[in-house]
Amino acid sequence: MRTYVVVLLLVVLLFPAFAESTPSEQEVKTAIQSLIVASAVAFAAQNFTPPLSLAGLEFVGDNGLSSFSLSMEKSDVGSLRLQLINQEPPQPKAGGLFELLFASLIPSHQLLLSFLRLQALLPEEAYFSGTFAAKRVAAPFPFRYEGGGSFVVSGKRFVKPFTLDFSFRIPLEGPQAFAIVPLSVFANGIDFLPTARALFGL
Repeated sequence: MRTYVVVLLLVVLLFPAFAESTPSEQEVKTAIQSLIVASAVAFAAQNFTPPLSLAGLEFVGDNGLSSFSLSMEKSDVGSLRLQLINQEPPQPKAGGLFELLFASLIPSHQLLLSFLRLQALLPEEAYFSGTFAAKRVAAPFPFRYEGGGSFVVSGKRFVKPFTLDFSFRIPLEGPQAFAIVPLSVFANGIDFLPTARALFGL
């Protein structure tokens, strides 16, 4: 009988810790928004010649962006944001026909900087470790990017570290052209797709 009492006490004591391991909706929203900030930093870094090197962040993509990936290892996204916006602007690149065709896919460097300056994310508030990747798909309709990734998220804006797994689509034509459309979002295995869709106005 005494053993059962001890086990019951352990369950009661440990249950709050398990309950707290599920991040809140606001934490998931913050994580998604921080990931968008990291992506903007990565794309802006490619506008430098050679591309700007930022510790803990690696962007891989071909010139036509048929596919690309972003990897981070304990990356402090708030710190990366400040490093990028404090850089001297890169010299404008001469664009040919090929670059013009894909100009609508990635905002200009000035627009990326304007976006990053508006963000309130500060150093030590959001750390990411993981990778996401996307590839351009031509069929079936619509012409689009499809991708997904997985990150461990931590930092001062989060009660506890958690894992964020997701997949997404970016249509390049049709009524949702250039919008980020979440297809699945899980935080520590809990479905947060409705939260992500609401964040993107879907």
